[in-house]
Amino acid sequence: MSGIASSMASTSAPPNTDLSNLVSALDVIYNPRSSNEDRKNATLYLEEAKAQPGAASHGFALAIDTSHPAVVRHYGLSLLEFSVKYKWHDLLEETGAAVTDWVFQLAKSVGPNEPSYLRNKIAQIWIEIAETCWIERWNSMDEMLTQLWEASPAHQAIVLYILESLSEDSVAKDKGDGVPQTSDLFRACSEIFNPLQILNEQCPDRAGMIPIRCGTMGWMDRLWTWLRGSLAQPSMTNTTEETCVQVMRTLHSVMPWIVLRSIIDCDGISLLAKALGTGSTGIRTAALEVLYALYHRPRYSDSEVVALACPFLTTQGISLLRRSYESIMADLEDLDDLQYLCLRRHSEVMCSLSSFLEQRPNLVVRNSDLRATLDFLLVILQNPSHVASIPVLHSISKLFVIESSDITNGLTQLIGPLLEICRRRLLKCEYMASESSDITLRFLTEDFDTIPERHAFVGNYRRYCATVVERIVDISPFEAMQYILSQVDDEIVAVFKEEQSFDPQQFNSYALRVLQVDAQASLVTSAVKGYLNWLQFCSREKAQEQTQAREQVFRDLENWCNKLLSMECKNPAIQKRIEQLLCEITTSFFPLDSPLPIRICERIFEHSGPSVAPSTLYGEAVRELVSYRPRMLQKLAMRFADLFMKYYEQIEAGVNRIFSQNGIEAKLKAEYQSALLISIQRSSSISDHEKHSKLKQMTQPIIAMWRNEDFARALEDFGSFCQLLGIEEIPEYFLACKAHSLADWSSYQLDERGKQLREKASSQPDTLPLQLTRSLLAASTDRVRPRTPEFDSALAQWRDGIPVILPNLLRLLGHSHGFGSPEKWSNFPDQMRVIVQRLLVDRVWQSGISSETREDFFVKIRDSRTKLEGLASATRAAVRGVREQCYWILHCMSQFGDAFYGHLDLPEPLANALYDDASSLSSHQTCALLKLTGTIVDGCPPASRGHYLPPLITKMLVRIDQKLISEWESMEQKTYDSANEQGLDQEMKSESVLRGLTGAAVNLVSSWIKQRAPKPNDYHKDSPSIFAIILGNHSILSNLIPFCTHVLRMRDSRSCVTIIQALRDLLAEVVPASISSQEGEPRFEVDKGTAIEIRDYIASEVLKAAITSLNESYFADIQRELAALIGAILSRISPHSQTPRGVLLSLPNMSEDHVDSALRKLTGLDGEAGETRIMSERKQKTFVLDFLEGLRGKAIAEQGKIFGSDPRRVQKDRKTNNQAWMPLDGQQQQQQVTLGQDGQSAGLGITRGESPELTGVAEMFG
Repeated sequence: MSGIASSMASTSAPPNTDLSNLVSALDVIYNPRSSNEDRKNATLYLEEAKAQPGAASHGFALAIDTSHPAVVRHYGLSLLEFSVKYKWHDLLEETGAAVTDWVFQLAKSVGPNEPSYLRNKIAQIWIEIAETCWIERWNSMDEMLTQLWEASPAHQAIVLYILESLSEDSVAKDKGDGVPQTSDLFRACSEIFNPLQILNEQCPDRAGMIPIRCGTMGWMDRLWTWLRGSLAQPSMTNTTEETCVQVMRTLHSVMPWIVLRSIIDCDGISLLAKALGTGSTGIRTAALEVLYALYHRPRYSDSEVVALACPFLTTQGISLLRRSYESIMADLEDLDDLQYLCLRRHSEVMCSLSSFLEQRPNLVVRNSDLRATLDFLLVILQNPSHVASIPVLHSISKLFVIESSDITNGLTQLIGPLLEICRRRLLKCEYMASESSDITLRFLTEDFDTIPERHAFVGNYRRYCATVVERIVDISPFEAMQYILSQVDDEIVAVFKEEQSFDPQQFNSYALRVLQVDAQASLVTSAVKGYLNWLQFCSREKAQEQTQAREQVFRDLENWCNKLLSMECKNPAIQKRIEQLLCEITTSFFPLDSPLPIRICERIFEHSGPSVAPSTLYGEAVRELVSYRPRMLQKLAMRFADLFMKYYEQIEAGVNRIFSQNGIEAKLKAEYQSALLISIQRSSSISDHEKHSKLKQMTQPIIAMWRNEDFARALEDFGSFCQLLGIEEIPEYFLACKAHSLADWSSYQLDERGKQLREKASSQPDTLPLQLTRSLLAASTDRVRPRTPEFDSALAQWRDGIPVILPNLLRLLGHSHGFGSPEKWSNFPDQMRVIVQRLLVDRVWQSGISSETREDFFVKIRDSRTKLEGLASATRAAVRGVREQCYWILHCMSQFGDAFYGHLDLPEPLANALYDDASSLSSHQTCALLKLTGTIVDGCPPASRGHYLPPLITKMLVRIDQKLISEWESMEQKTYDSANEQGLDQEMKSESVLRGLTGAAVNLVSSWIKQRAPKPNDYHKDSPSIFAIILGNHSILSNLIPFCTHVLRMRDSRSCVTIIQALRDLLAEVVPASISSQEGEPRFEVDKGTAIEIRDYIASEVLKAAITSLNESYFADIQRELAALIGAILSRISPHSQTPRGVLLSLPNMSEDHVDSALRKLTGLDGEAGETRIMSERKQKTFVLDFLEGLRGKAIAEQGKIFGSDPRRVQKDRKTNNQAWMPLDGQQQQQQVTLGQDGQSAGLGITRGESPELTGVAEMFG
């Protein structure tokens, strides 16, 4: 045995391979006594045999001989398949048309006991040949399939596999490699499936079609006929049942495109109804899938709806579906996977049938049993499985808005059961204990593998339930509101009675009673929304007729709210939800003179004592309740400003009582003071003078704090900044604890000094004017539109303070950004840099990635407060608080227009404060900075853009480009460095956050490029658009385009697609089209020298980056977008520059004639003299993909299918391009990219940062 294997390894499979050697090699591989070395040699021999001449004939010889074992025959089929897939032209030269006869002989040789993997392999080879040369070389294929169909069940299985695959491939949008399908396969499938008579009537242009069909019957006729005969049998064998399922799977594949009349003529609906009446769950499920595919087609005529959909909406049809459904529900506690799938298919089919009611209500109602249909929808909705019932829930929510009296009356009769279902399903059951015996929770647990998926799904389900409640109240406002309020009142009263024995030690924010109250509150909120919607759209006459009923609803709701106000619950989670509900109802429903807001204020002032220390879950919940109340007061003040001013003295006194309490937090004080400011600013009941005077009294003390000279001196250097925050001693403490050598800070207990430092870091930042300034500014600008009295009041209030606040604010921001900069810690030992790096790592919980639940994460945070990690967290919070509050203040100031942007000396200091030390921020912190930048840039008045935006945008592009490049390089290093044993969840978190940062930067830049004026005359010459500012500033452009180029190489597909479109937009404006077209000339004038620099850079660096990404497998899914960019560059720039031609010629196997021919086609200059032919964008993409076929990367799913043992790749001839790609030789594979001296790009005169490493295609450019 060893000798045979050694001989195989040394001979390297000669052209005339001995079949006995192949059989012997297979025996070596599958013999358990073979050594690993012998198996390796035998495997290598067999792989090399695939690439040798005659491999296909050897494969056929092995496969057709039934005396060989199955593994030998399977290897023979693999030899034949490899030749068909990857050596098709060589195979045609060797065998001619014999290969089609071979596969037919193989199919005929299949016996009843043939292993399924052999049958499937034969079918796969058949499909591959058909997709390659069906119309051109294999006109008899349909006849062969017909012969096989009439042979035996085993042959029928092969035929059905082939037909199903061809049908699915014919309508696929694109294949695995991204190449768009031609219509030849679809036309051929349509030719053999549809009956000849229907084709002649509906496709008169098929006269020139090559005859490929067998007889006048199509496969639709054959399949329906066979199904009719099988279903008529009194009993079925297992083989017949399996074939029935396969037949319906094939029918399912053709439903999206088959001519509907062929289904009608064959009486397909009645046959599917018979299938639903069988006792086989598999057949019923397959029949339902056929119906679902059929009813999901986008276009139906009225006659087709009546013939195909209405039969299942009649009394008999609904009865059949209901019996099938209830037969499975009878054994709900012991469902297998197939039965559960069948349940879900019933729901999906009824959802599809309901869509016909939505689209053609009058037609369907006339031809159906509406009451039976709605009753069955209700039965499915009651299914305890959310997944099984959500399609019907969605359908019901849409049926309510149909303008049909019959449907509305039918739904009105179901209001009671629907409200009860929605009331129960609004419960957040995903938070219930996993050990609960509730069957709904059990279904959810089995349906979703991860908690985030479950939460997202159930959240959508509850939104549908809320929509149904809204629409029920909309069609029956008075009865529904009365019923809902009575039901909710009983439920809440019962919960409050149970909570009388509440124990804080047993508190759980997701206890069942908390969830029940939340569900009832959501129900009332949805009902109020529905009632308000009815009030808004009902006619005036109807509203007047129902005045008494409307007044009764108002009184009932007011009394109910007063009752809630009088009830007290010791559970803070329940109390908070009740107060949220009261605030929502009050601000949306009651009139401006209602006394209810004042009663709510009185309750707030009575119960807003200092919060409990947040050392337990109960303490956290109490703190959240106390923190919510001032926000509730702000919402009420915004809605009832005049009412608040009427009782202003009482409200102010209540706020002062809260301020007098010990332990009140600075943030709470600021929030309450903001509520007072809102009531003054938004009130119309006081004079402007009095309003201005009151507002000034509130803001002058704050401005005085910013003007304080001691405060300004404390911001002169970084050390005094740390003293200001109370964190100046923390570095020495970390060094003393040797924190740099501790692996887990959360396990190191703080001593008394450490606890004192943590307390100081937590409390001292409150002495800064940041929190109060931020709260009052936010209150002044929240939901305030320019050129309104409220805006004018806010502007007058803050105009004089902005120039006072800004200098010290920018110093604070700069120091907070520089906290992580190594230069700030140069006076400390080297270990301090390690400590600072760890100190700045925020602990982040991310849905779908973190292995722990959100609640467990916060418990871990709370438990670490007395540990070294708690001190680190307090330090981070102090610095983060300064940074985020500075962001908020700048955001609010930017809404004041010229009062903020009008300071001519602001742009440079602002840009420096924002971005000088931005590289030390983490990725998610940088996202917040980008959001602020977007707000500032977008809010800049047109007249100020010219002097204000260039410094900010330029510095942002430089820093963000450097940040992204370094972060992606670090991510690549972590991915490929096996020594870095980082936890998978942490690595996924880091990558997710980095993708978020990349997307935020790309979306921001893309939005600026899109902000183009429709016409140049729309803007005054001194008020250019943001895009015009970008094009007119060399500094911005010289950083913008390299940034976009670098993004093309970052492994974030979504960002790449966005930046590709941005580059195409930029290219369209900067480089004129090669020939006249509808696109027209650029609408913005660009300096000629700058335009040439941009053109040369895009033609070189951007083109190289796009081709490089096209070569990588990661970007396989966006190859069409990359091709669009490459096509735009070549078509626009090639007529003006030889640079694109040079880049293409530097690629392997690119001849001058081939490149020149392609460029002529892309630029439209390949016609007769003086004639131009513009290539559409879609054709341009296809042409570029075909032109660069040999360089395109393969998706992961396609890798390993191309090369086998042969490193060469032989491309099939295409009708659009007869140029065959040749294999890359070793010399070409070693060629390098030439980017210019020292990595400097030509033309733009900038030094590029390091790009992500360009492997693979970097070797292609000569």
